[in-house]
Amino acid sequence: MRKVHQDVTKEVNQLMNIDLLRSKQVWIDKAQQVKLMVQQETKGRPGDMCRLWLTDINQQIYKALEYQYRIGLESLNENLPDI
Repeated sequence: MRKVHQDVTKEVNQLMNIDLLRSKQVWIDKAQQVKLMVQQETKGRPGDMCRLWLTDINQQIYKALEYQYRIGLESLNENLPDI
């Protein structure tokens, strides 16, 4: 499980570097890949044992989404034409 956690963490870190405005589908695909990795690891394990890990992974994905959302809002005015 430790190896999978390291792999998932690396994938979530990559989410931080994918521009959500310009590469929305790439971001979604990477998030789906993380979800699949987590599902494969938790398959057949008791839910109580995985709850904290799943919560942590969800929080990390949320942080990546929030970061990209903020970056997108900050750069939105740079991408809009002048009025």
